[in-house]
Amino acid sequence: MATTQTQFPPSSGPARSLDPGRGQGRVHPGDAWLLATAAFTVAFAGSWARSMWYDEAATVTGATRPLAELWRLAGHVDLVHAAYYAGMHFWTGWFGVSEAALRVPSALAAAVACGLTVVLGQRLGTRATGVLAGAVLAVMPRMMWAGTEIRQYALTAALSALLALALLRAWRTGRFRDWAAYVAVAVAGVVVFMFFAFGVAAMAGAALLLRRRPVATLAASAAAAAICLPFILRCIQQQGQVSWIPPLRNGLFELGVNQFYSGTTRATGWIGPWMAALAVLSLVLALVGLVSAVRARPVRDGSGQYRPRPANRQLAGLALCGLAVPFLCILALQVFGDPAYRNRYLTYTAPFLALLVGSGLAVLLSRRPRRPADRVAGLARATGVGALCALVALGLLFQPWVRLHNGGSTVPTRDVAQTVAAFSGPGAAIVPNRAHDRYRFIAYPALYAAVEDLTQSRDRVAAGTLWGSYRKITAERLAGRGQVWWIADTRRKTPELEAFEEAGCTLVRSWEQFRGTRLREYDCTDQ
Repeated sequence: MATTQTQFPPSSGPARSLDPGRGQGRVHPGDAWLLATAAFTVAFAGSWARSMWYDEAATVTGATRPLAELWRLAGHVDLVHAAYYAGMHFWTGWFGVSEAALRVPSALAAAVACGLTVVLGQRLGTRATGVLAGAVLAVMPRMMWAGTEIRQYALTAALSALLALALLRAWRTGRFRDWAAYVAVAVAGVVVFMFFAFGVAAMAGAALLLRRRPVATLAASAAAAAICLPFILRCIQQQGQVSWIPPLRNGLFELGVNQFYSGTTRATGWIGPWMAALAVLSLVLALVGLVSAVRARPVRDGSGQYRPRPANRQLAGLALCGLAVPFLCILALQVFGDPAYRNRYLTYTAPFLALLVGSGLAVLLSRRPRRPADRVAGLARATGVGALCALVALGLLFQPWVRLHNGGSTVPTRDVAQTVAAFSGPGAAIVPNRAHDRYRFIAYPALYAAVEDLTQSRDRVAAGTLWGSYRKITAERLAGRGQVWWIADTRRKTPELEAFEEAGCTLVRSWEQFRGTRLREYDCTDQ
């Protein structure tokens, strides 16, 4: 008896010049390499022009000590960053501690993140989806900022995309070694940065949502959690070091705009509207990509038969969980625990937003107008895409301005150090307001080599701390010292400078032009 093959009904929608199902799942390595190279160029070019700030100096002080002393340091502070410090220990041993050398690893990590996002997009969707997703990630301000910062956040984005690819492979093959690879990447991500655990939870959520090997995925994720549990518990014991994190004040703006479209927790000057406009356009494109993937229509294969496109649903589920679950987890900490949200902590979610935006762009660019109404819609789409490209170009044009005036770089650490070095005479001394203000000395040791720190009893390595031990300055130590600098962070309350008054020190000059820094020169010569 003859059998008939069930066919899906043809789509009644407009025809497409580029079939979204064509080439689906096929990876083009050349695209990944091209986008990775572009991302490295965008992140690294001109990054050395920005001074190091507090967190970057913390990387330097952790990386430039013996590994045994680094382990001792991690025993009571910065364990969450210890793995990154260890990696940078070897890097600084090979390439030194200049701004350019220290920022290369982050730029490379940003490049890897973009290349893997291209692969992920092509594995789940089309060639265009992957290329556009990689391009979006390469010019996303959050990713550009992470690619210039001497911290591990760009690396977490690369590990996040790699984790998703490892999960897809394990879903496809079901082999033990592929599940082991997934567990290894998950453990590496958590050790590099503790909050990456929320990204692992997101992958487990995607398995449940998509019904793709949920038991095996949960088991592998649980194995990674068990391996990381001692590390996580020890990091939680050090949570006092993040007690400074404030609660969310402008929640919608911070989460909707600053998370991906600014390097700081606030809009900076007149560039704020550009960030907000880019965020809105990206949100629209992400919704287009999400809806298109969820409502994926059947496509005709080479034999004329119609087949479903489940891979696009995988893209939607994986990207949505990878983006939303970490946000929900960290916001739960905000509500039910201590404040823990900082936009850089969730940098590893950026590849998933880029996937959704790239998918939306691919959908819009693949439609060919057939009727007048379609041509009007096509014109609107072209206008939207053109506006997005113009905004991206504007962002790239003013990226050096953003880097110099955004986030932690508002403190011109190098300029302050050069001023001290230029005006210091023989036997000059310096008094930091607190131990934390010594980050300036760690960032630019050569410029402070000629001045003596009067508040330090033991250096950072001997003390086993980030900045060394601190002793309060007294009039006895100031008396007869001659030229003495006093330096402080403007965000801290200025202490009463009784010791300088009691020692008979005379204020010679005060530098007010350095944003975020108080710098004063005293003459403490005996009268």
